Amino acid sequence: MAATTIAGPVSGQPSSAITPAGDLTIGDTSSFAGFNFDGSLTVGANTVTLQSMGFANLGVLTTVAGGTLSAANGVS
Repeated sequence: MAATTIAGPVSGQPSSAITPAGDLTIGDTSSFAGFNFDGSLTVGANTVTLQSMGFANLGVLTTVAGGTLSAANGVS
């Protein structure tokens, strides 16, 4: 499956969910709110890169099962 990029600020409510079907780059490196997601992020065996000028803010549940989660400026 091809890698996907979603460029732009990302936010979500606690009931929101992101479950990529392949490698994913998501967020906005030019914004401190580039990735501010309050929902569930399921990385699985994929590579997910979170982009934000500051910390990428993770929500209520984040799971990684054999994949990689990265954020150049860290996560909170």
